[in-house]
Amino acid sequence: NELTQRGSVSFSTVTGEELAVDRPGEHNPIVAARSIFRTLHYGELGEGETRYLSKAAYVVLGMLGAFLFYSGNLLWLETRRKRRQTVQPRHVRVIARLTLAGCLGTVLGISLMLLVAKCLPVDYAQRAVLEPLIWYIGLGVSLLWTMIRPIWRSGYELLYACAFVTALLPVANGILYLPLWQTISFDTDVFLIDVLAIILAIGFYRLAKSSQMKAHHRTDDSVWSPASQA
Repeated sequence: NELTQRGSVSFSTVTGEELAVDRPGEHNPIVAARSIFRTLHYGELGEGETRYLSKAAYVVLGMLGAFLFYSGNLLWLETRRKRRQTVQPRHVRVIARLTLAGCLGTVLGISLMLLVAKCLPVDYAQRAVLEPLIWYIGLGVSLLWTMIRPIWRSGYELLYACAFVTALLPVANGILYLPLWQTISFDTDVFLIDVLAIILAIGFYRLAKSSQMKAHHRTDDSVWSPASQA
């Protein structure tokens, strides 16, 4: 019970009579277990600075999981490509395309979803339906793009798209809410989100530029090389 700080009060909607009070530390076993799992899910363990540390740990663990997936796919591609063979096997090219679409498409979809959520009216009735749909659209467009474009081009093109859409987040926020230099005083959380969006946009742009330049210096038997014709 000490892991959850949540409580609730139940009232009758007819008479207004108090029906039940659920206080932290006094939960029954079922409610306590459910609350603990919910607290773990949202990374809300502890109070004050401890709570922020738990959230930071969740961010780091999430990034490590994403990196493990991405690096594992790259390792798989490297071990199965045919050396000294310009055109790589179909399964290698398919995995390369899906890796780009899945990873960069997720990033693009999240940025698009946040951008649309910022631009939609607060009381828009279809918000709960439209926001997840935008993420799927971003992922689907990325998948289609990697299928119709050469692999070495689609990678840095999607990175440029991620940089552009992510950079629009603080711009939209400045137009619809407050400029970046004012949010630091009025809303620190929004300020931190805007700063993080700017840092990520710069990072995506630099990765795109680097990938574009390095593509022409890769060996011909690399699936990321223009000579692979993939």
